[in-house]
Amino acid sequence: MTVDEMANEVSQVRQWKYVAEDATYDVSLLSEEAQGAFQMLVELNARKEVMQKDVAKLQKEVSIIVAASQAFNSIVNSLLTKDAIVDINIDDPVLPDGDEGERPDHDWTVD
Repeated sequence: MTVDEMANEVSQVRQWKYVAEDATYDVSLLSEEAQGAFQMLVELNARKEVMQKDVAKLQKEVSIIVAASQAFNSIVNSLLTKDAIVDINIDDPVLPDGDEGERPDHDWTVD
């Protein structure tokens, strides 16, 4: 740390106030340990604010991705064809539309 940076920090400390319960304290009048701890609080608060902004941006991106995924899923579902079926879920079968007289080519039935 340069002398100028240290002088800048000292001048910032002189301007800081700490409010606790029912009193306001001049941080520059506290011990070096208390001033150091206060500076850490200031830095942590600044990092928290940056992280909160980053989280908000990420939440927005997730919302966009979810909406886009739903839109593309809808497109794929609307373009499904009987010719592309390779397996039918036998737990919850959904049979393709067909002629009334047509029977499935397997031995199970839907009640």
